[in-house]
Amino acid sequence: MSEREPASATPILDLTEPLPQPQVEGIRLRNVVALLTGIAAALVLPNLPVLAILLGYFTINLVVAVVHEFGHWLAGHSVGFRLTFLAIGPLWLKRDSGRWKLRWRRHLTGGLILMSIDRVRRVRRRLLIWVAGGPIASLTAGTAALISCRAEKIGGNPAIGLPMAGFAIFSLLAGIQSLRRVRFGRYAGDGMLFRTLLRSYGGAKQQIAAHALYMLKNRGVDRSLWSRRWMAMAATPTEILTTTFHTDWLKYELAADPETAAQCLERCLAASGPLSPEEREENLDELFLECAIFMAWHRHDAHKAEVWFKRAAHPERTSAVTRRKAEVALDWAHGDFDKALAGVKQGYESIQQTTGARTGQAESWSREWRARIQRSQDEYRLMEALCR
Repeated sequence: MSEREPASATPILDLTEPLPQPQVEGIRLRNVVALLTGIAAALVLPNLPVLAILLGYFTINLVVAVVHEFGHWLAGHSVGFRLTFLAIGPLWLKRDSGRWKLRWRRHLTGGLILMSIDRVRRVRRRLLIWVAGGPIASLTAGTAALISCRAEKIGGNPAIGLPMAGFAIFSLLAGIQSLRRVRFGRYAGDGMLFRTLLRSYGGAKQQIAAHALYMLKNRGVDRSLWSRRWMAMAATPTEILTTTFHTDWLKYELAADPETAAQCLERCLAASGPLSPEEREENLDELFLECAIFMAWHRHDAHKAEVWFKRAAHPERTSAVTRRKAEVALDWAHGDFDKALAGVKQGYESIQQTTGARTGQAESWSREWRARIQRSQDEYRLMEALCR
């Protein structure tokens, strides 16, 4: 009787278990059906007051979100930050490769804004100003609307006074809620971010390093050229982080041995479920190529490496160096050593063109990979000679 094979320590990476299903946030089908049923009933009966309340509620919430995110943008813009992502209600706008993309999302209300720093200087102070911009805008706009309701021309006209009062209440509530140390879904609230930047030395360092890496990413700097010190700081677990996906990826880049790297990749794959649709689109293809590189280069499993490579839906959107390394690793695993050596040379040249100069990390990668491929080629030729 044969013994059972031991369970894999990295089952997702080894393709023995599937990737976790995406965790969907926002409105579901039943919520949409209920909303449309309510609107249809108000139109058919007809019951215009009910319809006005429904539409007014969502409109006021959208305006409140716009004001709050505008406050963040204005504060960030004043300290040199650049807008990279904006979500308001059912729409989100994202800057990708210098072009803006507009898409739908599964939310009817609420908002989110992401901005990138322009330089690594006084980052903590500028982040505090950016984070505070949203609550200040909500509280200021809510207070102004509440004062306006006291005016006879506005307060005495129900068509204007009621929506204005609704906006004042919702805006003040949004401002107060954003000051609390809470989360909104998978994201840390403004209050939690502000307190972390102000009071937590470790948390502030992690946020500063994360924003520095985000700046490099938006500038198109390849991950292989990122500062190892910044990566180590950004990989520090804090209460701000709701998932270990990004920190484990950074730990994978810093791993000293293949076994540690495999565990980091496995945790990345396991933590991919809670990612938002935008994060999945931005990160998963790159992660799949890293899995292909690992399976080919460290485990010499060309078949599984091919599976991971083919899972990347848009490899052309990933880092040029990562894509080149995946192709080189696959060529090496398949025994096409000449093509692999040519790929290493082209990859190193592309890094030089990107940076305009030689880098220690690029030279180290090129030297290490070329030596291993050359050694494998020499061993293969020796075996061929012995078998003749």
